Amino acid sequence: MSEKSAMGNNNANFLAAHTDIQNLILNSMRDAVTIIDVNSFTIVGFNQAFLDQVGLTAEQVQGKHCYEITHQRDSACNEFDHSCPLLGSLKDHKQATFDHVHFCRDGRKLVVEVSATPLTGENGRVTYMVHVSRDVTERRKAEDDLIKMKKAVEASGEIMFLTDRQGMITFINPEFTRIYGYTVNEVVGKTTPRILKSMMMKKEDYEQFWKTLLSKQIVRGTIVNKTKSERLVHMESSANPIIDKDGNIIGFLAIQRDITDRLKAEERLNYLAYHDALTGLPNRQLFNDRVNVMLGRASRFRLLIAIMMLDVDNFKDVNDTLGHDAGDQLLQLIARRMASVVREIDTVARMGGDEFIFMAPDLGNIGDAEKLTQRILDAFKKPFEINGNPISTTASIGISLYPSDGDDVQNLMKTADIAMYRAKAAGRNSYRFYSQK
Repeated sequence: MSEKSAMGNNNANFLAAHTDIQNLILNSMRDAVTIIDVNSFTIVGFNQAFLDQVGLTAEQVQGKHCYEITHQRDSACNEFDHSCPLLGSLKDHKQATFDHVHFCRDGRKLVVEVSATPLTGENGRVTYMVHVSRDVTERRKAEDDLIKMKKAVEASGEIMFLTDRQGMITFINPEFTRIYGYTVNEVVGKTTPRILKSMMMKKEDYEQFWKTLLSKQIVRGTIVNKTKSERLVHMESSANPIIDKDGNIIGFLAIQRDITDRLKAEERLNYLAYHDALTGLPNRQLFNDRVNVMLGRASRFRLLIAIMMLDVDNFKDVNDTLGHDAGDQLLQLIARRMASVVREIDTVARMGGDEFIFMAPDLGNIGDAEKLTQRILDAFKKPFEINGNPISTTASIGISLYPSDGDDVQNLMKTADIAMYRAKAAGRNSYRFYSQK
């Protein structure tokens, strides 16, 4: 054999060996690889990962148009302005990376991340395209889900923030900024206790809060936090431990809703249920409740209770001459003055219109009731000033005593009312006991 023949055989063996190596490398790759002839857009090379991706055999793929294999339809790559992204890379002679959709033989639709590289021949023209694709369907879905979740969190009417295991803030949503007043830069990297703590949670409750969280349980409840402007806000709160696949706590998610206004409204409704809206004094319901409590005490300890019904004399004249606004102002001034002359243990309530009622418990004798009643009448001696004008008026008071004039709220109020009309009939600006005929 000549030296030239031997050299030719060696080259052939070398090329064959290298082809085997190339095929071995291609088939060991996890990414799908196809080589496409740009003249016909037919597949002239591929690896096993591509066959696995589309669910076909080598015979079914070899020589077929790429669209027929990955899109299950006829050729569509006939114009450079077509949407096929391979054409853009072919036209620019540059590598391109893009997302593409592949259709598998079993009906699955895959989102693949493609890297397309043009190969040029000796004449400088592109002859082949190397198409490397990676299935990113689940990753893109996760990214889309994350974007949707982020938008939902940002649009949520609830405060949401994340912390690490030590309580260091790592994320806040816009509602956090709107309610608490802190921007992202002001709170990320800060601990929640230092930023939001209002000092209104007891130490033992705080310790129990963290003990429960670290035991991988959700903690729900109402807490009081502090905003950047030092305003206290009541929060309906849920603190959730974030647990990794190994069961370790890696952080916490807090979801909060500002219920400050709701609590104030509930507190106001509760107040109005037991107080007179005009004067702020207890109403009939609260007065009855307090009398019932004191009746039980008086029964046990044999104590005297006085119930006094007060009617403002000639109040209608004030409304008729000065108007109802002036009449309302007068009732408010009377209420404040009455509350200032009775004892702390006593109760002053407004029954409606120009009628007020008093309860004086724990009296030693009838003389104590007379002294208190006289203080109330004396309080009317000083005129009430409305819009710079002095208004003088008097009152008529009827008094009933427990236990002699009644042993429950209804009877005591009834007998006091009868006594009050006797005081009016006697000339007003006076008081009468029910027991006095």
